[in-house]
Formats: sequence, structure tokens, C-alpha cells
Amino acid sequence: MALPKDLNSAAFSTERAKVVSIEAGSHRARLIERRNELVMSHLDLVESVARSVFAGLPPTFLLEDLIQTGRVALLDAATRYRPQQHGGAPFSAFARQVVRGAILNSTRRRH
Repeated sequence: MALPKDLNSAAFSTERAKVVSIEAGSHRARLIERRNELVMSHLDLVESVARSVFAGLPPTFLLEDLIQTGRVALLDAATRYRPQQHGGAPFSAFARQVVRGAILNSTRRRH
């Protein structure tokens, strides 16, 4: 790569633009705090969905495994939830669908 003849040119400026990422401010911290609040307040939803799915499964499945899968899905749902993009649906309705889908997918992978 050839260097420009004028080392003071804008193309060869040694000053770099300041890079600001989402981690730089308190925005990310607020998002994570809100996500964690959603997760903690909806943990009971995971257990109820897991129990309802578990009732129709063969005895080779463990309820604890379904609950764990549901908790991971709840975290994912809380991360992805945007009320304006989901027709104003409450988080519990959105999360129930995500959790149930993840639990059912996990049972399909096993059998």
C-alpha cells in the first residue's frame, strides 16, 4: 500500500474518531436490569408451562430438564421482547409462546 505524499492529508490523519459502543454508557446496564426484572417476575410461568408439557410426555423425560430449558427460553424472550413489535402483547403472553416452543423443541430433539 502506497503512503500518501502529503502526510498531513485527511486520508492519513493519525487522529481517530471516538468509537462509542452500547457498553460505553448506562444504557446497556438499564437494558440488562429491565431484562432481569422481567425474568425474575415470570419464573413461575416457566414452571407452569413445563408442568403442562411434562404431563403429556413419556416417563423418560425429567421435569427439571424442561424447566431449565424454559428458563433459558425466558431469558431469550426477555432479551427479544419489544411490545411495539408484538402488537402490544403483554410480556407474559409473548414469553409463554417462546418458552412453550423451546420446551417442545427440546422434546423433539430427544425422540
